[in-house]
Amino acid sequence: MDPDILLENLGITKLKKSSQFIHCDTVGAANLEFLKRKKHFDVTFEVGQEKKKISCHNSFLMSRSPAFETLFSAKFDSSNPISLPNVEPATFELFLGFVYSDEFTTNIPMAIKLLQLGVKYDVKPLVQKCEQLMSEDIQLDDAIETFTIARRYSLQTLMDQAGEILICHFEALSKGSNFRHFDEQTLMYLLKRDELPLEELKLFNIILRWASDNMGDN
Repeated sequence: MDPDILLENLGITKLKKSSQFIHCDTVGAANLEFLKRKKHFDVTFEVGQEKKKISCHNSFLMSRSPAFETLFSAKFDSSNPISLPNVEPATFELFLGFVYSDEFTTNIPMAIKLLQLGVKYDVKPLVQKCEQLMSEDIQLDDAIETFTIARRYSLQTLMDQAGEILICHFEALSKGSNFRHFDEQTLMYLLKRDELPLEELKLFNIILRWASDNMGDN
């Protein structure tokens, strides 16, 4: 007897192959493909000033983030989108890519944005990835920003690496137009370091100039 007829006689309908289903070699790739299929979503975010709607599966978010686990374990109304006005849609989409599959960027400016989401939602593997990427190639031009970000999020290793660059080039930086934008905490961190290669009189004059510039802004 034809197998299909036998199944029909038993009351079993033959499953049709879905043209949309793609078999993947890894769990991460399968998860990402599942996200791209846009099925069975149960949470929606309104992201950015344009309020772009981005949907996903809350189970994946809960599996990677204790913050989301707490949110969705409470009396959460899935009919209301979660508003993220200060997050760019492209950044949030990359964040979801990491949550679903560990997919990660090699773009440092984007990693800085992802770091903020990783810290906010306590996705520690993402924070570690961002810190590692940022520490691999710290340039003098972005050392101040890197140091400030590392200090803000208590990334001690990254802060020390950026701090070493700032210390080595402190005198040159102090003569630049951006020196006035050093915040007080950054300046105090550098001044307390014994490795700062400047005489006390030079340091005193640099501090006076910084104070004068910043008092002029008030």
